Parts: sequence; C-alpha cells; structure tokens
Amino acid sequence: LLTQTSDGVPQVRFVLAKAGVTPIKRRSLLRVELMASLLAARLKAYITKEVGVIVRSP
Repeated sequence: LLTQTSDGVPQVRFVLAKAGVTPIKRRSLLRVELMASLLAARLKAYITKEVGVIVRSP
C-alpha cells in the first residue's frame, strides 16, 4: 500500500498476500484474467473496509 505522509514522503507497506494457481482443468486465458480481476476487486473492498483507507489507482 503506497501512502504519503504529511511531509510528502512516500511510504510503502505490505498489507496482504494472496496466492493462487491456475486449476489443472484447461480454462481460457480470458476466464483466468476475469477471475484475477474479481479477486483484485474483492481485495480492494476488504482493504478499504479493514484498514479504513480509500484505495485508488495512481
């Protein structure tokens, strides 16, 4: 998580890790990418709720 102090100094903190592997069953690359996007959206919601910060893209 990249934050910025009141002095303008950037700080990076590790918040959460999630590991996953693609299932043995053959799936299309599109499906795997959609699953990754869903996971990213869920992680963003979780971090926003638990940490109490607004997450936005740079």
